[in-house]
Amino acid sequence: MAVLGLILLLAGARRTSRRGRAARRGLEHSRSETVAARNDRDDMLGQREAARAETASVLKASSSHGEAGLNPVDGRRRRHRFEHRAVPRQDAASTRADG
Repeated sequence: MAVLGLILLLAGARRTSRRGRAARRGLEHSRSETVAARNDRDDMLGQREAARAETASVLKASSSHGEAGLNPVDGRRRRHRFEHRAVPRQDAASTRADG
């Protein structure tokens, strides 16, 4: 009877050690994925900062050359939302005929 109890005890210990080993492997894998995700995030932040710096230098260079009102993408004049627009004048004769 004692031998049977010892066999059951050892079998339970072996199963517990396998579960612990699997849990440690899973934790190690999770940590490596976290490190990879952090590295990707840092790379993307660096790229975004570089793009912002490049855009700022382009805008600064274009404004220093007297092109302050031009769109940096296509070189056309920027339209401001509330900019005054010229309204075509009507002839005095056409306004009298309408009224």
